[in-house]
Amino acid sequence: MYEASFRMNHHSLYADTTKGREVEIEMWCNNHCDLLHVKGADAESIIEQIDDRIGVRNTISRDGEVVLVTADCLLEHEEDLLETYLRRHGCLSLPPRTYAHGRITARVIALTESELGDIYEDLRDDYAVTVDAKREIEIGKPDAPLLLTNSALPTLSKRQEEALMTAHEVGYYRIPRECTTRDIGDRLGVGRRTAEEHLRIAERKVVEGFIDHILRDGPNRA
Repeated sequence: MYEASFRMNHHSLYADTTKGREVEIEMWCNNHCDLLHVKGADAESIIEQIDDRIGVRNTISRDGEVVLVTADCLLEHEEDLLETYLRRHGCLSLPPRTYAHGRITARVIALTESELGDIYEDLRDDYAVTVDAKREIEIGKPDAPLLLTNSALPTLSKRQEEALMTAHEVGYYRIPRECTTRDIGDRLGVGRRTAEEHLRIAERKVVEGFIDHILRDGPNRA
């Protein structure tokens, strides 16, 4: 089998709500409803749009992140989504799908490399498509889970990623420390407290993702 991670421009409710906003949506579809994990400074602002279009059954909010269950599945309200291409080429999509900046990132599974190539060419006819990763999956290897390397890493908002990368570049994590959070804020064009908040959330996500990865793969580690 073969797996690829495709990132492309996409016109759908979830993709459109992320345009021009500092927000990211992870989506798990259950055919009768969708589970959404909405992250970013503008997370709360898109809930009303989703509720107006397909309904929201329940929400949980914490630390600027929202988890919600929709009343209906998006597939019941929109056509020509990624499923059209998956059915056409006999491919599968591994959840979650991610929406950010008006684009969708989807992990696609195909039995043959040619099928994966065919769906890529078909998608490219209608969308601007980028292949973020591609690999062959060896069947029957217990130490080779269906995960791309980058899928074990946490998903950061654009500002969280910028804060973390800037902190690394200017020596915040060196010993001795070569800058302050005020310096990071100056680089990002934000105040010290805002820079610290972006950095704190990014660090928490990275640590939790690393710990989860260790706990999940612990029995298979040498």
